[in-house]
Amino acid sequence: MIPNLEETYCLIDNLTSLIDKKANISKVGRKKKLSRSELLTIAIIKQKLGIETNKQLYFLIKEYMKKDFPSMPSYQQFCYGLESNFWHLGIINLALLELNKQKFSEFFVIDSTPLPLCSVGYRFRSRLGKGLASSGKNMNGWYYGFKLHLIINKNMDVVSFKFTNGSTSDITALDSNLVKGIAGYLIGDKGYLGYQKAKELRKSNITLITKGRKNMKKLPVNKKILRMLSRRQIVETSFSILKDRLQIINKKARSITSFFSQALSAILAYTIDNNKRILHLESNHKELCFNS
Repeated sequence: MIPNLEETYCLIDNLTSLIDKKANISKVGRKKKLSRSELLTIAIIKQKLGIETNKQLYFLIKEYMKKDFPSMPSYQQFCYGLESNFWHLGIINLALLELNKQKFSEFFVIDSTPLPLCSVGYRFRSRLGKGLASSGKNMNGWYYGFKLHLIINKNMDVVSFKFTNGSTSDITALDSNLVKGIAGYLIGDKGYLGYQKAKELRKSNITLITKGRKNMKKLPVNKKILRMLSRRQIVETSFSILKDRLQIINKKARSITSFFSQALSAILAYTIDNNKRILHLESNHKELCFNS
């Protein structure tokens, strides 16, 4: 049904075992019907099949994937298990992004995209994200929710990401944590234009390149910079995959943890699909880092 499903499970199982070992997670107690590795794999299946609700996913696995997941818990336990993936998903994503940072790239691209919870008109009725989400504006108008700030390399591999509320400006989100571990040219749109920010990034060996505004003085630019600027649109392809092919926005979420668990599982599914080499990693791979 899904290509590389066994390889994906083996990768997840290896990484989960390593995380649990590092965190000294006790295995004492009643054994659950679905292991953490199985729950994480199911979250990726949901992304790859474009399934919107947990109920559809639950009955699909129960009906058509009995061989892969013979012991299914109750629907309530199943939903709780998917929501509790949040911690493991965050650590696994960070570990795989470290691998992507180690690959040479001539340049990196940064941009943001909205992750709405609802339209701005319903923000006072929404209990989801209360105290965390805020109103933001993009090209399509106002929304209520969050933002995903993404940095990719020239091969469209995700090397860094960050979630903020909807009102956070792009240039404010661009801090030392977001660019940690990368160096070279960083291409952004006009939202990242700022002399002080460019000066700060130069201390980290990062050259921020953006197009100027219409009222700004035109400066001479070499062909290399123009060629890199012309490639900025590749980040839109990454956003399109995350939103259209995968399900980074959970419109049916009942808790903020569930909302971000789905967002993290979409990024993980994207990372695995975009870099098949990751599927063949071993749990003791020397490049993996879980020290943080």
